[in-house]
Amino acid sequence: MPDLHARMAPRVRRLTTEVVARCESEVSFYRELPRDVLDEEVSRSVAAVLGLLPGCPPVLRRSRRR
Repeated sequence: MPDLHARMAPRVRRLTTEVVARCESEVSFYRELPRDVLDEEVSRSVAAVLGLLPGCPPVLRRSRRR
């Protein structure tokens, strides 16, 4: 899996930003959080999860159509 982790590493920052933005737009709890909490604690947590699940992020990148 080292090759998969190496390919995933450069994408984690962008994917983290996308996931946090999606949470903020769709979940009222996240909309109510201060920006610094979203940018720091929530972003760190999302990045940590993405680092553990290298096969999952392509699903998270897809746009949700309504």
